[in-house]
Amino acid sequence: MEIIINHRELAASTCIPESMKETLAVALQYCLKVAVSQDTSGARVVAQGLLSAYNGQRFQFNVSDLALLDAVLCENLLDVFRLRHLGREPHMLILNGGAVFEHLALVWGLEGQRGES
Repeated sequence: MEIIINHRELAASTCIPESMKETLAVALQYCLKVAVSQDTSGARVVAQGLLSAYNGQRFQFNVSDLALLDAVLCENLLDVFRLRHLGREPHMLILNGGAVFEHLALVWGLEGQRGES
């Protein structure tokens, strides 16, 4: 699955300081690639964090799981949480973001939690 930043949406995001846009976009893209690939031991934690940032009602995240991540993954996931803090929904910054996040739920066996997003 290709994960492409929606640069038009990112540029229009006035709630994100210009100095942070590229860093936050790269973090989001990196976390999605890790979570979808399932190649690292921290991928499950990253996936759960991403899904919680996408829809916190459907997907809960145990913050103590951050301790299971290496420093790079943790910082990138925290940057995704910064997007939410700044008022941006992560799926809006990815082309076909809703489908990407729903695919992530499917890959991790959370498809039973599908519904309104």
